[in-house]
Amino acid sequence: MLKIPTDNLYKFIAIAGLLVFVTGSILFYQTSNSLLDIYQQEYFNELEIETLTQEVNSTREQLNGVLDEVLVSSEQVKLEYIVLFKGGVIKYENRIKEVQENFIITKTKLSKVTEGRFLAQSLLWVGFLLTVVGFTLWYFKLQKYLDEYYQNNL
Repeated sequence: MLKIPTDNLYKFIAIAGLLVFVTGSILFYQTSNSLLDIYQQEYFNELEIETLTQEVNSTREQLNGVLDEVLVSSEQVKLEYIVLFKGGVIKYENRIKEVQENFIITKTKLSKVTEGRFLAQSLLWVGFLLTVVGFTLWYFKLQKYLDEYYQNNL
């Protein structure tokens, strides 16, 4: 069974720092992947909103053009065209609202992942500092003299 070296406080600090550093590295990797996914989703949401907005504007222009061209005196035909094109516009506008809601959800996820990334960076720095301080103190305050002692007595 693997035994954690607790015979020396400096070794313990160094190994604890390594564990914190590894944990921070894993968390940093996971948050980086999440950030990439969120940025990609954000890009596609913006692209879809732009495309849908262009389609809505195009449909509105078509509606206005068709209504201008309809010279039939029947109000029923005009109403049918209006209903047809308005239905298309409403469909696009509803989809735009859905994408905007997804955009808000993505922004919320982004803030949470950003907090996680900050935590990961903090763990990386704390782990690195603990490791460096622990191994430095262990070597200069203990191991250096133990090496000297063993070299002189062997």
